[in-house]
Amino acid sequence: MKMTESFATTAAAVAPVVLLAAAVEVAVYQKAVETQIKSIVRTASEKARESGSRQDALDYLTSASGDLRRSALQTIAGTLWGFIMLGQALVTIGCLAWLSDHRDPMPWATPKLITLIVGVGVLTVAVVPVLRLTLAPITAFRAARAELRETVQEVGEGSGVAESA
Repeated sequence: MKMTESFATTAAAVAPVVLLAAAVEVAVYQKAVETQIKSIVRTASEKARESGSRQDALDYLTSASGDLRRSALQTIAGTLWGFIMLGQALVTIGCLAWLSDHRDPMPWATPKLITLIVGVGVLTVAVVPVLRLTLAPITAFRAARAELRETVQEVGEGSGVAESA
């Protein structure tokens, strides 16, 4: 399979669209990680202020390990989207460079590699939102269950204090 003008033109037109979709995904993951980390730190600080003990903040951070793991996974997902963006950018630049000068061969810019890079990007852009939608009820249920468990624990601790007083 040889590089043709129509193939390079199509790839150079499709890849930036995938790149933009990936950029939106990266921004979503970045915002989610920032929000989650700020929330964890804010709560740990409040615990330390309320009790006057650094240990309470450290205990909270230990108990927030699930949230920290989630942030780490979101960071990894955002980084993968970054690699998809990089691939799309390389495809766009490679195809435009090839279109500008057919005589200058670029051995890495083979049609099969370009098809693979753009195909992975397009597939990811199509599948990830559907997965996120499918997993949304499960994620929401887990978050609600954890919040309810924390509330019940706080109410239980509050009633224990009142009973002993």
